[in-house]
Amino acid sequence: MSLTYEKNGKKHSHYAGRSAVAGESMVGVFFEGYKVERNDMGPNDTIDYSKTDCVVTSLSGAKLFVEAEAKADSLWRYIYEGTDIPARKEKLLTEVEDLSNYWHFMVKMKAKNEVLLTNFAFLKAASESQGYMGTRNIQSSKNWKMPSHGCHMVRKRCRTQGEDFEENDFIRIPYKYINHWKLEEGRWKAVQTPCSSAGKHGLKWIRDNIS
Repeated sequence: MSLTYEKNGKKHSHYAGRSAVAGESMVGVFFEGYKVERNDMGPNDTIDYSKTDCVVTSLSGAKLFVEAEAKADSLWRYIYEGTDIPARKEKLLTEVEDLSNYWHFMVKMKAKNEVLLTNFAFLKAASESQGYMGTRNIQSSKNWKMPSHGCHMVRKRCRTQGEDFEENDFIRIPYKYINHWKLEEGRWKAVQTPCSSAGKHGLKWIRDNIS
């Protein structure tokens, strides 16, 4: 039985519970000292998929809206080629105009010692590009062209919960745009922070670098 569905011309996997739960559980660990709350709960314990998983509030009251997931340790080495974020995350772009405080949070699933933070403005840039790049034996769409900023859509074959493979679409963000942190000696240390998590500075950097 198929584990994927198609919407607006893109192929998606159904909700990946294990990855999402592992990611959400680490948001509070990474943002220690901040107030971290669930942001996607609807009435009667339902989930509102139009909202990010969490909202992180600083002592000054500044808020970051965080969508979280985990990436398998065995696949982590590929982050330097670009971080692949499920294309279904596009749904979070439709209701938000100012994306400066909206972030995708990805943690190394088992080791839990590395975190990637990607601003949603880069996801928006990729989603507005034309077509998708095919990987391996998947042909690129006829209208695909690599945008100058490098944020683009990719289609690739992914292993299902069984032994089969199915095609899925992802948003690929070049590593140069991603804030990368490692846990060393009990402290989170920056490997690179090209896009500050401070909202206004982050938005200026994004505008300067992907326009």
